[in-house]
Amino acid sequence: MDIEATEKEFKEIKSKLKLIRTQQPSYIVLLVSHKTPEKNDIVRLNCKNLIPANGYPFNTKVVPIGGYVYDGIHDCYIINCIDYMTLGFMPFSYKLKMENVGFWTVQIPVPENLVKKNLDNKQKFELDNFKSVYEDSEIFDFHFIQFVSAN
Repeated sequence: MDIEATEKEFKEIKSKLKLIRTQQPSYIVLLVSHKTPEKNDIVRLNCKNLIPANGYPFNTKVVPIGGYVYDGIHDCYIINCIDYMTLGFMPFSYKLKMENVGFWTVQIPVPENLVKKNLDNKQKFELDNFKSVYEDSEIFDFHFIQFVSAN
């Protein structure tokens, strides 16, 4: 059972966290999901589409930030959604560190507003076209999945 942190605990923890913008690129995928979970499909996001492209400075596959199931036999991530589109790489990612806890760091997703601000014009155009297919906000939700280097 989770118990909410007190205001004092929250302030103490927040004061020890350090947000770091890294040069490690993020690979962005937009999911569209039906608000009624039973209407979503099991979608296999093929990892061959996620192999770093030319100019990607890390010689490795990318892995998602978050709890997505990897199917090693088919080399894909299993995602519950209706559809998805890949937006490509952003030239940065973020991680959190905390003072005096050794080498603990954790990758964190780039907030949606920063993802949108950092898309180029072509990506913004493709995003708008994709979202227009699913424009009924009463039925559909949009979520970004972010992938970073496996290193």
